[in-house]
Amino acid sequence: GRLVGVGVNRVVPHNCSAAHAEVMALATSQQRMQHYRLNEGGGPIILATSAQHSSMCYGALIWAGVDELLIAARAEDVQELAGFDEGPLPADWLGELDRRGIAVRRDLMRDHARDVLRDYGESGIVY
Repeated sequence: GRLVGVGVNRVVPHNCSAAHAEVMALATSQQRMQHYRLNEGGGPIILATSAQHSSMCYGALIWAGVDELLIAARAEDVQELAGFDEGPLPADWLGELDRRGIAVRRDLMRDHARDVLRDYGESGIVY
């Protein structure tokens, strides 16, 4: 495997509600691979995230051709500790991703991810 793209949240500095970290990572990967459907350009595509995706990113990861999704913190962690409402997901979002061939592994280093979210939420900094 190799790293093909990275992304960080750029919503505030770009004044763009779509500039979530997952979308930015997918965009840099698509530009580098010169293909909008990432898993058609070679081996499996794994998207690793520090927190569960938003409703917007849910659609983006399906359309971009992600094969596996790695998630640290859960949506309720993001809401509780950082105050972000990531929007609604389908009731069976895990099952829907599985039906589409996207494997999901959750709670990877969740406690550490919660610590980061807590620090962010308590800092008062918005970026």
